[in-house]
Amino acid sequence: MKSIQIIGKEKDEAKILTAFQKKKGKEIGSDARDIQFYVNNQKALGLVLNRKKILGYAMYPALAIAIQFAIGQKYAFPDGRPACTTPDDNVEVCGLRDLLQEGVSTLRVLVAFILGGFVVRVVSVWQTRRTAYLSLCGGAREMIIRVAGMLPSTSDPESINNRETMIRWIILGFELSVLKARDSIDSHEGRMYLKYLGLLKGNEWEKMVDGDRHTTVWSWMMAKTTKLNKDGVLTDIYAQSLCDSIADIRGRANDLMSRLNRDQPVPYSSTVGTLINLQLIITSVWKGVVWSVWSFNKEGNSWGKPMQVIDLVIFFINVIALGILYDLSQILYNPFGPRVIDLPHKAVGGGIRKFGKELTSCDFPSTVTGDAHETLSISDKHELEYLDELIEGEDEEIKSSLHFDQIPFSNGENYVSSLYPSFLRPKNLVPSISKKFSTVPKKFRT
Repeated sequence: MKSIQIIGKEKDEAKILTAFQKKKGKEIGSDARDIQFYVNNQKALGLVLNRKKILGYAMYPALAIAIQFAIGQKYAFPDGRPACTTPDDNVEVCGLRDLLQEGVSTLRVLVAFILGGFVVRVVSVWQTRRTAYLSLCGGAREMIIRVAGMLPSTSDPESINNRETMIRWIILGFELSVLKARDSIDSHEGRMYLKYLGLLKGNEWEKMVDGDRHTTVWSWMMAKTTKLNKDGVLTDIYAQSLCDSIADIRGRANDLMSRLNRDQPVPYSSTVGTLINLQLIITSVWKGVVWSVWSFNKEGNSWGKPMQVIDLVIFFINVIALGILYDLSQILYNPFGPRVIDLPHKAVGGGIRKFGKELTSCDFPSTVTGDAHETLSISDKHELEYLDELIEGEDEEIKSSLHFDQIPFSNGENYVSSLYPSFLRPKNLVPSISKKFSTVPKKFRT
């Protein structure tokens, strides 16, 4: 079943790329960033505007057209043609048109003011939740560093077990915090996910408190730290430092969604939605009356004129714009899901797990363990000789070709390409350093 889903996904992505090629009339590069950029753009657009939403928005122009055909008849214009050219002819329909126009103008200002503040609040909460996730990631890495640096790095089984358990609990608490944001902290799927990652051991799942499983893990870490301090494994200062760090990460991981203080008030959201619907309904009725006047004056041939079609398109765009802006409150509500616009937890979590696993092995460099030798390697000698050559000015061409702000990159174009897909990369934004290094002696080239 999984392979079938993957194949289906690849077919969908292939369709997107093929459509783009036909539209642009050119081939897409083989760069993986290009492909991912196109696919992600299409998926993100589908979240904001899809067929179902367009059909929902279309009911307002449909209402306006229905009113046009209902009113644009002779019975509604007893004074004949042309209608609404003087204040005294066809007073009922023309007066209704003017009255609706005044109401639309009033509501338009009110809706623009309220909807603007609503959207700002929605985006702000979305950014706050993503920032909370970023803070949690930083806290998890900091905890891993503290545990790896403070616990003994000896190779005896007990020390290894202490390090592995503490670091595993850090990652377990981190993953449970994200599962809570996804409303899956107590679910069977969440448990299977943690088992798949190898983060659950023994009866740990059964011993966790429902709804507060991540907090339970932090309490285990606090108890373990206290035990290590009593056993003489950790000094009082180290134990206090770890306890402070545990308390800090508990605060960061408490509730990433934090619905109590970050969710929009329901009456506020309902009021904004109601005002938008009223605005669209009144605008639809007004447009229908205006179009009925046009239709009557043109003897039913108003649709053959560009003005009617263009006005319909503009009205429909206005409906879509208001609908999309309000729907942002739903689209941006939870950034912890699997969508393209959501947080890349799979990649970020994988990086943190890898970081913890590597530090568990205590594979420190010789400069940390005290086994460093004073002798220089051959590469170190070559680098020092080359720097001496530059400082002494023996090769001014080489010296002038190097710029300190470019040295960290083997090729400036690689840095630019890491930020943008190929079709968005600025031309010659960063000069190619590979050309500048063409004068460097071969023995010093990397």
